[in-house]
Amino acid sequence: MSNHDEFSVEKTEPSNKSIFIWGVLVAIFFFGSGLAVRAVFRFYHEKEIYKKVLSVPDQERISQIEREERILAGKPLVSDNLDHKILPIEYAMHRVVDESVSLAKPVQGSTLP
Repeated sequence: MSNHDEFSVEKTEPSNKSIFIWGVLVAIFFFGSGLAVRAVFRFYHEKEIYKKVLSVPDQERISQIEREERILAGKPLVSDNLDHKILPIEYAMHRVVDESVSLAKPVQGSTLP
């Protein structure tokens, strides 16, 4: 016996059907893997954006809210060009109620139906 013994190999060619099936399976595997990787990275990306941007309070917005609260809690203001007024909410509600009461008073001498 020698180290270089002859051996025989049967030549078999795969059918077109099996090649097609393997190609489809490999394509599904790679496509599915791509979607899974994309979903994982997107999840962590959104998580990082939330931690860095959305969870930090916006100082400009907080100062704007505080400024508006001070204006609405203060006394009535009239703008320089007189096209609008800034009224505290409670003061404005009292004015609305007073106007509605004054409109609802019957005129003297008239009878109600």
